[in-house]
Amino acid sequence: MIAYRIRFPLAAALFFIAIATLPAETDYSKRVRIATVNAGIYSNEYADDAYGIKLSGSGTMLGAYAQWIEHGKFQANAFAYYVPDVNDTRVAGLHLNADGYFLGNALGCFVAGLDAERISLDMDAGASIAGLDDFAMENDITVAIARAGFRFTGKLSPNLSVSLFPYAGAAVEKVDGKLTLDPAGPPAMTPPMTIDISDDNAYPVWGVNLTMRVFHAFELTGKYLARECEGERLDTLTAQVNAYLPLHLVASWQYKLMDETSGTSSYHLFGIGAAF
Repeated sequence: MIAYRIRFPLAAALFFIAIATLPAETDYSKRVRIATVNAGIYSNEYADDAYGIKLSGSGTMLGAYAQWIEHGKFQANAFAYYVPDVNDTRVAGLHLNADGYFLGNALGCFVAGLDAERISLDMDAGASIAGLDDFAMENDITVAIARAGFRFTGKLSPNLSVSLFPYAGAAVEKVDGKLTLDPAGPPAMTPPMTIDISDDNAYPVWGVNLTMRVFHAFELTGKYLARECEGERLDTLTAQVNAYLPLHLVASWQYKLMDETSGTSSYHLFGIGAAF
């Protein structure tokens, strides 16, 4: 953990030093490449009705984000994040996304893309849950989504462009995990239990993305994703604002609210970085 605390600010310092080597001008109407370091608050509500467990808490979130857009061709982004402690849980994740644009016409273009995420959860609640001497969980979740749709684009004015991307697709999800429960008793010396929570699922997804660009200096994005998992619809809402500043700087804010099979998670994340 000490090594991590040293490396993160050092990497951030080197990142900003590199800004000085970038060209003086960039046309963001044709190409956008950004990279930011981020910090914010992550909140989680966890519930297990079978064992009467309900947890709620917030913690510090750190992250790094990069995006590359070639207008009319493709977009790709990557987001890595780390939450040291929320509800006695350490959370680490990596989210990758890429879309290709093709068969463009006056209305917009067709889009096909892939979305992948890996989340690792390591919970150790100890004896903080009533009725248990120990509660621990290890859970690794991998999700891959293939999607396609039509991206409508247009200019509402010379300085305001809008795109709307409705899509549908399919997801596969793999969960590797286990729960360890040690009841407090009675009777005394109740043995701990280990429960396998591994699972594999495939389910449909659909959603819509809305993006507005103002003066090529502000980008506002809203996203909605729905997953139909084991007869239950799980919703994800995302909002993001990027502001392109002088000296190749970019400031960002992200908000995400995610329905999960065992509760909800959300975060507010602020970032600063470079556009080039």
